[in-house]
Amino acid sequence: MNDHKLKIITRAGILLAAITGSIYGLLLTITGYLLDWGPGGSMQGPLWKILLTGILSVLIGAYIGVFLVRKLAKILLAKHFKVLEFTIRSFAIVLLGSMAAFVSSWETGYLMGKITGTIEGLDWMTVLVYTPLMSFIYGIPVSLVAAVLFGVFVFLYLKAGERHQGLHPGGWSPPKSTLKLLILLSLALSCTGRQEKNEKIIESNPNLIGRWTGEGNFFNMSLNTSIGPVPFEILINKDNTVSGKVGEARLTKTSITKTGYGFEIRGILDAKLKKDHDLGRKHLIILLVMPEDNRDSVRYSDANFHLKNNYFFDFAMRVGGVGLTKYDLSIK
Repeated sequence: MNDHKLKIITRAGILLAAITGSIYGLLLTITGYLLDWGPGGSMQGPLWKILLTGILSVLIGAYIGVFLVRKLAKILLAKHFKVLEFTIRSFAIVLLGSMAAFVSSWETGYLMGKITGTIEGLDWMTVLVYTPLMSFIYGIPVSLVAAVLFGVFVFLYLKAGERHQGLHPGGWSPPKSTLKLLILLSLALSCTGRQEKNEKIIESNPNLIGRWTGEGNFFNMSLNTSIGPVPFEILINKDNTVSGKVGEARLTKTSITKTGYGFEIRGILDAKLKKDHDLGRKHLIILLVMPEDNRDSVRYSDANFHLKNNYFFDFAMRVGGVGLTKYDLSIK
């Protein structure tokens, strides 16, 4: 393995790890906030706080990935190996580097979210314990994709180099098209399905328009006995907005997205669910369950709801069920 090839391989690995470490800050935080989707769509401004959170997340995540890949490459790729063994070692390097980059960027984003207040309702247990755990779980598939892409690139590069040996005494470099493909594939790592905005969702599903009402109950029997039934009134309006009231609080900053089971409504309560009960949670998610067929005629949903301290991780969230019946908006 000559220095020229090793340098190209190392730089490609560094590129992938840096991109993986930039996903949370660049895409999920900054882009999500500006386009009102994903985790960023639920963050609280002003914009300079979002930019500060996202940029620090990108810088630290990318730096950790670059640093680790460079160090591991010097250790694990220092000797001459057969193509297959070299490819396996390269795969392991990018897997470890990408995982560290992804987790550190996510943790930085949550830490800054707590400090700046861009993520409402975060407690230190979530930031310091749950976030590393969950980001590690989410990082596994992302890092595996990055490592597989890198492994394929290294294998093809070295095999092509063997075939070209002797034809190019000055050494062989991968074609520009190959490098461009690697960059494009790595950028695809950061792509997530964009959530449609309320307008598109409601316009394409006019059957949602109406006043959905019902009484909800928490699944925890002790909590449910203490609080009692919780009245729900969700208005999905003809102007493509969503509003409503849950218990004694109004639902604000709402959004609706389409899911496999039906639709998901999100909103933040502007007060306590009930005056005498402070559950310490204001982020409400309503899972509007609907059948796949004949949705136009649906006027009832056996829905679930999650009351959380943020839209991300809350292992102590309050969960309940509510039967929602749809009435015309004109009927009170």
